[in-house]
Order: sequence, then structure tokens, then C-alpha cells
Amino acid sequence: MFGNPKLLFWITLAGAVIVAGILLLATNKWWVIFVPLLLHGVGSTLVTKGFFKVMDERDKPDPVTQARLDEEGKPTATS
Repeated sequence: MFGNPKLLFWITLAGAVIVAGILLLATNKWWVIFVPLLLHGVGSTLVTKGFFKVMDERDKPDPVTQARLDEEGKPTATS
């Protein structure tokens, strides 16, 4: 396929944990560590939903193929 999605997940999660640690040290508040982790979860969810939405779309045939299908009486390919 297009690489290893598990590796990408772990790398971005590690990045979010590093950012959370920096924020924790800068603000000296323990609850700040959850902000980057929450943003990472929301971002991952939105990207995954968008990916599956795009993958669910169907390609439409070109006009010549569509005209041939219409002449043969076959149903049109619509999304």
C-alpha cells in the first residue's frame, strides 16, 4: 500500500507526547499534558473519516462510455 500506517501513528503520537511534555514544563500544570493528546486524537479521527469518505466515492465513466451504456440500456454508473 502506501507505507506503514502503524508506524506513522506511533511517530505522530510520540510527537504529541513530546509537545505535551514541553507544555507541561513550560506551564508547570499537570493537566496540560492532555491538550496535545486530545488534539492528536481529534485530528486523527477527522483525517481517517475524510480518507474513507474519499475512498467511498466512485469514478464516473467518460462521455463516450456513458453514451454507449445508454444505447445498450444499461444503468448509468453514478456515485
